[in-house]
Amino acid sequence: MGFAFKMGDSFNTEIELCGIRMGLKLAWDNGFTHIQVEFDCEFAIKLITSGDPLLHPWDSLILDCKDFLSCPWDVSLSHTLREGNSCADFIANWSHSYSGLVLLVEPLPGLGTFLFNDVASTLVPRP
Repeated sequence: MGFAFKMGDSFNTEIELCGIRMGLKLAWDNGFTHIQVEFDCEFAIKLITSGDPLLHPWDSLILDCKDFLSCPWDVSLSHTLREGNSCADFIANWSHSYSGLVLLVEPLPGLGTFLFNDVASTLVPRP
């Protein structure tokens, strides 16, 4: 299961935080118990895992993510290079042609090569 969404104009870190929160919510709501979240925005991960989010402009997003991390499940956040997660890059580019949230219950057409590269840990240079 996956998702794509288009937020419009916003700060990259805010979009990344929204993506983390949305992914955690979808995973929780669908009963997943072992989650590995890989993001290319190391700053967003640091906002969630360390520091005090109070008085931060995105405090509600950060606190929501912290709340999901405290739920009784096995979830980890880690940083990855964008080139190391070509599936996410493919889906992000695909999402620009849609508005709002799109749930993905099967791989998008054209995603197969990227899935193989991600499983094989192959870095794919961005165009």
